[in-house]
Amino acid sequence: MSLSTNTRTEDRYPVASLSMYDPVHLGIDEYGYGVDLELIYRNILLAGEPGAGKSVALNNIVAHGALATDCSMWLFDGKQVELGLWTDVADVFVAALGHPRAVRATFEVVWGDGPPRDSLPALLDRLKPDAQR
Repeated sequence: MSLSTNTRTEDRYPVASLSMYDPVHLGIDEYGYGVDLELIYRNILLAGEPGAGKSVALNNIVAHGALATDCSMWLFDGKQVELGLWTDVADVFVAALGHPRAVRATFEVVWGDGPPRDSLPALLDRLKPDAQR
């Protein structure tokens, strides 16, 4: 038995060259066009009615991160159903719903003993011009 693939050369994409600086494919819009978005240094809110594709968009973002060579994936799954498929490729995976201590311990790795309570006012003060201090 032989297995043959009928893929054209333009259908083969090198996955080793993916980066989080590249646009992430989120899905297809209502006209059939692909929706790609540069997420680096940005936040995103996925909202919509049931069945709108929020979970698909989330998994597309995580898949892009899993294939990117410059991404360290720390996944926090609040519902314990969305990101379970990615536990093997994540650097850190925390199922947050039943384990708030694990979430706190993971954040302590990043922040030490935790973020200082005055971190936001101190940050805003650092952003002010010198004349306004």
